[in-house]
Amino acid sequence: MDLSAKALTAEPDKAATTTSAQAMASDPAAIRDMLPEQAVNASRMTLSDCLELGYQDLETYYEFRQNRFDHCRRIPFRATQYRLFSKAGEVTGVTFYRLTTNQNDRTFKLQEHVVILSAWGTLADAPIWVDRITVDPKGGTDCAPTKSGGMTGWHRVSEWKAASRNDWHITGEHRSSRTEGVDKEGSCSTTPVIKVKMPRPILPGERIYSATAKARSIRCDNSQLIGWYPGGGCVIESGVLALYMSEDDEAYNAKNNRRTPFPEIYRHIKKALQLPTLTKPGRKTFYDLDPNNKNIPGNWGKWLSRAKYSADIGGTRGIVEVACNLEFTPAQRQGKQCDEFPFASTLQGARYAKPANNFSILPVDPGQNRAHGNVVGAWYQNNRVIRSDRFYIHLFE
Repeated sequence: MDLSAKALTAEPDKAATTTSAQAMASDPAAIRDMLPEQAVNASRMTLSDCLELGYQDLETYYEFRQNRFDHCRRIPFRATQYRLFSKAGEVTGVTFYRLTTNQNDRTFKLQEHVVILSAWGTLADAPIWVDRITVDPKGGTDCAPTKSGGMTGWHRVSEWKAASRNDWHITGEHRSSRTEGVDKEGSCSTTPVIKVKMPRPILPGERIYSATAKARSIRCDNSQLIGWYPGGGCVIESGVLALYMSEDDEAYNAKNNRRTPFPEIYRHIKKALQLPTLTKPGRKTFYDLDPNNKNIPGNWGKWLSRAKYSADIGGTRGIVEVACNLEFTPAQRQGKQCDEFPFASTLQGARYAKPANNFSILPVDPGQNRAHGNVVGAWYQNNRVIRSDRFYIHLFE
């Protein structure tokens, strides 16, 4: 099954847009309340998907992120040639550019499909060259191509038109082998390029029209944190990850076909993010700290990140257990587990809270607590979330 759009989502840079991409879901409305507790393959887009998403207003730039492993862009181009200050010819078109990476392999693929919208005059059958520049940001030989095929090099307008019903016109594959730091990371940068060769140019600048789109970065790793996918993998670095949640969510365990709702966890996180000064712990645990100064991280701009070591998780839970015993009566804790937010698995958990009381605890149903913990763990694994990744909680009402 696919993953819920709320379970795995990469949100674009806020400066570019405030809407988030759907993630790992072919039909988010149908599966939005089922969040997996196990490994799930990232869903993939086809050329038809990219064309369907991008065929509105073809003369403007557009991009769509299916998830951290699949990204489609619509890149328009227009080349015009002048004679005596009048247009002598023009060609317009769109390149659909798709970048895909893998959850369990350090390779990535770039594909392009060209649509000619119009061509006349001196550029009615102009040669067009479509490619991408993929480089190692550190100036080395990493990110080298391992395979390339299709309509590479120069092809005339008539050739692109004749191939319009073909699938992807150009396909290239690359690999990152660099393994730096504790997470054994490497990175690559890729930039789409479109060129049009001008026939019989009068001015030197008319010889070749060239346009590029914004580069995209790919991060690859062999992190020990991602035990479900030991072969290493790559993600498209764009924006900040968002963990989507709503009160009607259910954890789904495919092994035993079990669905477990966790509304208590949702309500706890919502209170922590929206009403932090009303949360515990209070002065019973931190007698010298004012709970009115709480500003618990996890919203947009106050990012969360994964804890560095397993001991960090244990340390957070130890603090949480002591605080729960101080803040809640035995009757309030009877048959409950103490839930904490930010998650114990984050670097913003109770062990590292600043100030020391800047977290929330609440006795909750143990089954709900375990199910939600499994969902978060699966979210980390399926998205290859490592220490350097930032994320936040996006609550659906």
